[in-house]
Amino acid sequence: MNHRLAILATLLACALLHPASAAEQLNEEQLEQLAQQSPKLYLPKLIAFTEAKLERVYEARLKASGPEYREALQRAQEAWRRFYEADLVVGALDTEGGSGQAVFAMKRHIYQLRLRIYQLSTDFLQGWIQIPNVDEPVPK
Repeated sequence: MNHRLAILATLLACALLHPASAAEQLNEEQLEQLAQQSPKLYLPKLIAFTEAKLERVYEARLKASGPEYREALQRAQEAWRRFYEADLVVGALDTEGGSGQAVFAMKRHIYQLRLRIYQLSTDFLQGWIQIPNVDEPVPK
């Protein structure tokens, strides 16, 4: 019985000392590092962090916009949100199962969120990153 209590106490001490249990909020870089070590545990937290960041960037862009642009941006964001939700389903199916399916789907989730943050926070005329041309598939 004492062994079980010692093991439980050790696990509890490790959990309390873990960076994720610290009272301070983890930043994006810390979450990124933790997600590399334990993806199934920390990728959902990184997704939540990135979704909140997207919302802050979007709200800041709205506040800085005139009425016509604001209305267009709201419609664009609603359309993007519908695309994003549909793409999550595609991302889950795209991985074709396996032990890494959840991790790959979550990474795609984060990628789409970061891409939208980039779009909202960088004016096109300032220079978006170059997207490579992709060859169309050849019918068989």
